[in-house]
Amino acid sequence: MCPDDLIRYTDVGRANTTVTLPAATTSDNSVTSLTVTTNPSGSPVLGIGNHTVTYTVTDDSGNPASCNITVTIRDEERPNLICPANITRHTDEGQSFATETYSPLVLSDNDGNMPNLTSDHPGNTFSIGETIVTLTARDLSGNEINCSFSIIVEDNEDPRLMCPDDLIRNTDVGQANTTVILPAATASDNSMTSLTVTTNPSGSPVLGIGNHTVTYTVTDDSGNPASCNITVTVRDKEPPNLMCPANITRQTDTDQSFATETYSPLVLSDNDGNMPNLTSDHPGNTFAIGETIVTLTARDLSGNEINCSFSITVEDSQPPALECPSEVIVYTDQLVFPLQFSGYASWTINVTDNSQMPLLRNESTHQSGSFFNTSITNVTHTVVDAYNNVNQCSFCVIIMGFVNTICNPSGSDLDLSELAGRGVRYHLLSPNFNISETYPSNSDCTWRISAPAGTHIRVRFEAFDTEFGKDVLTLGNGLDFALINTSLARYSGKLVELVNGTHHTKDRVYGNAIWLHFVSDQTFVQKFFGFWLQFDYISDPRSLYPASHSFCSEFDGFPCLDGSCVNISKRCDGVANDCPSNEDETDCPQVCSGSLPPQSANFTADNGVYYTDIVSDNYPGEYRPCNMRWNIDSNFVQSVRIVVMDIQIGAQDRLYIVDQGTGNAVTSDIDSLVSLHITSSTSLAVIFESSGGAQHGFWIRVWRYIPGRNDFLDFPAYCEKALHGVLCGTGTSGIATCFPDTERCDGDTDCLTFNNDERDCQAASYDCGNTTISLGNQGSMYHLTSVNYPADFLYGISCRYFVTTTAARILASFRDVEIPATTSNDYLRIGNGDTVSDATEILRVTGVFLPQDVVSEGNRLWFEFISDSSVNSRGFWIVLVAQG
Repeated sequence: MCPDDLIRYTDVGRANTTVTLPAATTSDNSVTSLTVTTNPSGSPVLGIGNHTVTYTVTDDSGNPASCNITVTIRDEERPNLICPANITRHTDEGQSFATETYSPLVLSDNDGNMPNLTSDHPGNTFSIGETIVTLTARDLSGNEINCSFSIIVEDNEDPRLMCPDDLIRNTDVGQANTTVILPAATASDNSMTSLTVTTNPSGSPVLGIGNHTVTYTVTDDSGNPASCNITVTVRDKEPPNLMCPANITRQTDTDQSFATETYSPLVLSDNDGNMPNLTSDHPGNTFAIGETIVTLTARDLSGNEINCSFSITVEDSQPPALECPSEVIVYTDQLVFPLQFSGYASWTINVTDNSQMPLLRNESTHQSGSFFNTSITNVTHTVVDAYNNVNQCSFCVIIMGFVNTICNPSGSDLDLSELAGRGVRYHLLSPNFNISETYPSNSDCTWRISAPAGTHIRVRFEAFDTEFGKDVLTLGNGLDFALINTSLARYSGKLVELVNGTHHTKDRVYGNAIWLHFVSDQTFVQKFFGFWLQFDYISDPRSLYPASHSFCSEFDGFPCLDGSCVNISKRCDGVANDCPSNEDETDCPQVCSGSLPPQSANFTADNGVYYTDIVSDNYPGEYRPCNMRWNIDSNFVQSVRIVVMDIQIGAQDRLYIVDQGTGNAVTSDIDSLVSLHITSSTSLAVIFESSGGAQHGFWIRVWRYIPGRNDFLDFPAYCEKALHGVLCGTGTSGIATCFPDTERCDGDTDCLTFNNDERDCQAASYDCGNTTISLGNQGSMYHLTSVNYPADFLYGISCRYFVTTTAARILASFRDVEIPATTSNDYLRIGNGDTVSDATEILRVTGVFLPQDVVSEGNRLWFEFISDSSVNSRGFWIVLVAQG
């Protein structure tokens, strides 16, 4: 007999349990012990459900018996269930809910099967707010368990707000604003609740001109706001108020081509309350002559414009302005005869007109730059402007010059300082020259001419026509013409002219004070017109070089090829480049091999008064650096006068007089023009010691005194050298007689006491010297002198000289001329080329005037010197220079 069915419960947390089976009750007829077995055997572990347990017994006879019991395993244990933590979520975008999928944290059952899970909030969408969700787990055995959690849905999504379009509104008439009715905005929210939209500014605002921002705002129930903006533009389309002034008429401002006018509009305002910007098509406040239409434009801040127009008329009643000179004074050298200065006068008349328009008339009775041949001329200038306004001015044109026509034995004074800044010369006319008549016989005129200190007076011979040797103009140094020994020059005859008749006489330059003395004899062999001299002053005579070559040398200079003039002491001083091309150190005279033997200075006659000349080697060219001695003939000599006629020696060179017997010096060193009367000895010698200088040397004239004669009068160099005269040796009032050179060797004895004017007139023979002269390259120089120069040339001389150069041209510069003009048979003439002919002749020289420089047309010049059988003079000295 089986036991009763069993009901058992699963072990905790398990899906089964161990079942202790109860024993069955057995019996057998055999009354033997029986063993009962179960199937399953033992204490089986049985899972949930009904299980059949079979009890079996077999007797010893092998007879079986079995019975069954049902063992029921029940699950009374609830499932395991743990809800998730509370959940907070945002609504889905654009939704009023949130979608949330969740799972329990724990869901299991002891039976090993997944419990059935149910929720009291089916689905996965949850409304805004808190939702309590209860989960229930039920296993297969019907055991249940539940848990709860909350799902909170928060609305953080802003509402949707759509503003209306921007608005444009115009201001109300006459106002700077307008009332704006704002359109509604469109609002929505995910919460699906009703929304209220507000504006700022609220209502229907009054808005001024310009852009205004209007803000629309809405807030949902969750407090989420939304806003949007629109721009409300209030435009000012109303133009300003503008009224122009009435038309205006004005006169021009003084001296201006315009009138200054300041105007204002009668009305200028705008609805916006601001002053409009006012512009004009004629900016500024100046208006030209005539009518100007002025258009004013008013523009407000919104760009609204309005314009109006009016006229401004400017009238010109001002005449042109004239600035005439008070007078025009022209200093001129244009002297015409009868005595009248004439010349060109220029002036400036400043004409200005305020209108700046072309003038209708702008004219003078005489034009600037015109030639005036009257002393005073009235000039009137008239101008008429474009508006017929008239003005005039008048002034005098005065043509002036400096002229002296006074012949006064006691003298007239000419002050050349009056020429300062005038650019003209002082004109001196001999008597009657201004009326083209011969000067009076027995004229005796004296003039004293002075210039500023430190300057040199320049004399220009504009015209000269006197009887040669009879009517003479003497010029001297200083202002006292009574001091005859101050004489510097004596002029008579005619000026030098080229063969074509062109005036060709060289200017002469002296110190800053000279006197002039003109005398004429009582007869005329023909009509002579006298002279016209011009005077001015210069600071440095050397500045006349190179236009006039000799002025450099005449004033102790050496002429450089570039036109500069260096001091003569620079010549051959061993220092290079005093002249840029070093020509001052080229062609230096060679030093003699030793002292030259003594030379004799003999007198030509045993009786009477006479002289002998001593000149340095190569005079007037550069001397050779040698020691020289001249023994003076002492026969029939009572005493000796040494007259230094010319001297230019180096600073280290010595010239002095010694006693031949003792060798002792009887004079100090001589370095200037002096006249020395030596009575201590009659046996004398002239000594020259040269240390290497290269200058043109010296000319000494030695006069002797005759024993037994005591009426010989002192007579220094001015008679022979300056006055071209003949010294007689006797005279009156202590002054020896000086005859003109026309009396020399004329066949008539004028010096009655000693007869020396008719001595040494002709020699048996003469030497023309070097007649073929070859100059080297540019700058080469040669001194050409007449026979016996500086002593008088002789009768019957005929010499021709031919000069060539390897340079381009030859310059002939005259340093001294004394050729009698009483006969046409004494002359020097010069021509181009190498053939002496009238066709190639350039210049014929007679008289005492120095010609201007002559320049050859090519590289050849010829010279011809002729003297006749009467009248001897000093001759000539010409410097020849090769030019590029």
